[in-house]
Amino acid sequence: MSKAVKKMKDVSSRGGSKGLSHVDQMFWRAHVAREIDTWRLSEFLPADKCLPSLLNLVGKAYSVTFREVDGANLLTRLLSGWHRSVKVYEVTDGPPSAVKKAGRGKLGYVYLDLYRRMSFLGRPAVELAGALRLCPGHAYLSCNLPGVGLGQGSKLLHPEELVGITHELGHAVHILCHTGSPQEFDDLPLDVLELPSTLVETIALHPESMTQYAQHRDNGSLPPGDLLRSCQRDSHFFVRVLQNCSVSLGLHAEDFDPFKKTAADLREHAISLWQRYSLVEADPAFTPLGGDAGLNVGHGANHVAYLLCYLRVANILQKKGSRKDAARWLQPEFAGLLRSQLLDQNFPSERMAAVQPTLGKQGRELPPHPLPQLPSSTLLLFQQLAQ
Repeated sequence: MSKAVKKMKDVSSRGGSKGLSHVDQMFWRAHVAREIDTWRLSEFLPADKCLPSLLNLVGKAYSVTFREVDGANLLTRLLSGWHRSVKVYEVTDGPPSAVKKAGRGKLGYVYLDLYRRMSFLGRPAVELAGALRLCPGHAYLSCNLPGVGLGQGSKLLHPEELVGITHELGHAVHILCHTGSPQEFDDLPLDVLELPSTLVETIALHPESMTQYAQHRDNGSLPPGDLLRSCQRDSHFFVRVLQNCSVSLGLHAEDFDPFKKTAADLREHAISLWQRYSLVEADPAFTPLGGDAGLNVGHGANHVAYLLCYLRVANILQKKGSRKDAARWLQPEFAGLLRSQLLDQNFPSERMAAVQPTLGKQGRELPPHPLPQLPSSTLLLFQQLAQ
């Protein structure tokens, strides 16, 4: 990123500025990356039109088929107890192209709750965004998206909202494919639990994949290439991930004692951890705890697993020398490998094994991590960014 920052400094100096401020860096990054185009891209992401195609894409990636069970009419929902805005899908084994073949097993049901609602008491009636295993064969997904305003017609999805929906659908398929108990599923390492969701959201965000579900809300035309590029993850995205992980891991480290520190000490240390991965000086009014870094601190230091997932996804998806990756990802052969090696695997849980030394069972080594070692080189990830 140093070359990009040098150009920003050169441009800023023409206006008399001696250096590059934090605010200017954020502006130039948004300007060059055309962040405003992500909102224009929403015109091509009407929820009612792109959601069926998005489900079809996830189905191809993981060799499953989503079929809406019933219409959201008042009578059926009074009998079932679900709100009318919840979409209920039956998930069967096998890709959408094999929907008419006999003998396909039913994996279960997905209850997709897209929008936030308020109760009669003025309190949120929907859980925080996330995936929940209700019981074997039933997965509830809460996306907690803002609803449609009065007179606006269809909900237009921002690309980040689209990523969130796809991420939770990846969790749902993993939940339905897992053959162990709920306790065994919850005991899996976080980078195992988050890998299927991170993988499918990365597939869905690829420009070639987006052309399969993105269409203009009025005329059905495909989005132009510059709009598709506006939402792609660039080096700035991964630097922010590094900064968030640095803050979370640093504040949870043993050399930082929160009981002996003041609120000012906490903020100062968080900024210094963020500064490790920034080429510009933090603004005096800035605190990283106001963004994703603060969420990571609240959830726990194990959220570094998301960074590991991005590296694993790059290692899985990027084939050296191949320029037709997106087409390969949606082939039955590739989906079959993902199912057999990841989704259908009943990895041994490790939580009880981790506490065995504490319980007095000495002399027994911890089980190895269920996934292969991360690649020693992240070159594949940055080759993709360069393209």
